[in-house]
Amino acid sequence: MLLALIGAIALAGTPKASSQLSNADGKFPVDLAFDGRLGTAWAEGDKDNGQGQWIEIDLGKSMDLKGVSIWGGNLTDGERTFKESSRPAKLKVEVDGKALPESVRVKDEIARVDVPLTGSGRKIRITFEEVYEGYVFRDLYITEVAVNFPDNDPDVTKRLETWLASKDAEKKATAWEAQLDAAYETAKAEGEGSKEAFDFICRSVSDGPGFVYDQIQKTIPAGFRAQAIKSSKRAQKALRKLKDANGIPALNMAALRATGEESEQLAEQVEIFEAYRDLIGGQNRTNVRYWGENGFVPGALQSFGEPMGIEVDRNGRVFVADIGNNRIQVFSEEGRPERQWGGAMDVTDRWFTRGRKWYPSGAVAGEESGSWVTPIDVELIPEKETDGFAGIDALGRVQVYDGEGRPKISWKMETNREPEGGVGGEAYVAWLPKRKVLVAVMRDQAILYNLEAEELGRFKVEGGTPNALEVSPKGRLWIAEGREIVEYSTDGFRFGTVIPYSELDQGFEDMDLTVDETGRLWVITDTGWVHVFKKPGKKEFSIRALERPLKHPRMAVRQDVVYIVSDDRIDRIDIAQMRLDQAAAEKEKQ
Repeated sequence: MLLALIGAIALAGTPKASSQLSNADGKFPVDLAFDGRLGTAWAEGDKDNGQGQWIEIDLGKSMDLKGVSIWGGNLTDGERTFKESSRPAKLKVEVDGKALPESVRVKDEIARVDVPLTGSGRKIRITFEEVYEGYVFRDLYITEVAVNFPDNDPDVTKRLETWLASKDAEKKATAWEAQLDAAYETAKAEGEGSKEAFDFICRSVSDGPGFVYDQIQKTIPAGFRAQAIKSSKRAQKALRKLKDANGIPALNMAALRATGEESEQLAEQVEIFEAYRDLIGGQNRTNVRYWGENGFVPGALQSFGEPMGIEVDRNGRVFVADIGNNRIQVFSEEGRPERQWGGAMDVTDRWFTRGRKWYPSGAVAGEESGSWVTPIDVELIPEKETDGFAGIDALGRVQVYDGEGRPKISWKMETNREPEGGVGGEAYVAWLPKRKVLVAVMRDQAILYNLEAEELGRFKVEGGTPNALEVSPKGRLWIAEGREIVEYSTDGFRFGTVIPYSELDQGFEDMDLTVDETGRLWVITDTGWVHVFKKPGKKEFSIRALERPLKHPRMAVRQDVVYIVSDDRIDRIDIAQMRLDQAAAEKEKQ
């Protein structure tokens, strides 16, 4: 009887595999796929890429089965090691020699695969029918396998729970907390021993306190250790405070082990750390080419595909509503970034009135004066010697600055309209110089204000949210509704179409319009065509300014030089010179 009991204990949680990798980095036995840790892994040692290899766990006795979970790939150093080595693409699960009806497809991403099981069984074998081959190594890695995850069977965890309530465990927990606090202080100081201290914190995030892990190896059988290990909340807090992107793999492992709300919270922490990594990596860049490129450092632009309001003042300075960077930027006449309005660089998930994945922003998103949350449009307000400006953001906040760039006043539109991303612009500001009135539009709601923030009137745009808005030389409003331009009075009377689709180029979907210093109306379409009208109904010329298609273009013009912002860059095009060059080319052909 005693021998039989000893034999049953020896068999409980016994793993096997078709092969084992041994190389210059060491050995990768099958036990590493059942030790509960996500920083270790079994690797197959076959000459091929692991296709057809298998891994198995003998539970020692038949038990009720709810599922088997597989963490595929090599997660030692996060995304890099995951992609470097082979990982499963399709797997077959067998219970006591009987395969499930269908094989399981696995996405090529760092994730836990949960395969439901029913009934009872003793032996679970997983065969890897197809693999994603690593771009450096062909060896197939499996980080962990767990049975009935995330459930903790009381019969399995009883010995561990008893020990955790003991005075011995309490004493070790106190010593471990002191060690963690000391590691945090050392890592924060970044002096001697900081790497070892940081690694200690990361291990505590991914695999929990070391003293608990040691006890798990003694008391929990293979196949059930992954759910017994808990990430340390105290270590997570220390890692968050350090803001070191090298902690991303540890947070990823903790997220892969967690479930429900905790998993979502940890996944968000991974996003935040990735954003900080990108932010820190990009801060050192100082050589953004003139007129912008994608990014968040000064001079770069970040639209996430949305239109970016643009204006050029009497001195040739170009103002841009840098929507994804939560700032208004101004460029010199030569294209150098000169100044921005917004906070310091930071990471954020603010986007319109909702949110998106955390990302680095050129300015912190904020609701206080001088900060913006997704600025959508910008408009110049001429003063005696220079130009001030007004902007509007996704919260419906209008902020006005004087010619020196100092904040004058701000207010929030009283409207129940909310802008949405992905539709091509839903808020505008326009200045009526003769009346000294600012028109603010949020979707189809237009409101007129003086510069004391007093509402003077409002009306609904009959054609819905405009594609573009401009003030005519006579003080009326030209609004792009779909693919035609309509004139409105400032009290909302719709006079009708002034420029039909037939007077523009064919096949465009989006456009912008602006009025130059002489009162001419300029129209840019997303096909790259520019149309100039001396007045509605009297076209002066059309010209293809850009050969490439544009996404939600916005345009400003001064002295026949147009500034077109699209695709996170500004194109400066001398239309007068382009026309002269075309005329010369035509003359040479004759």
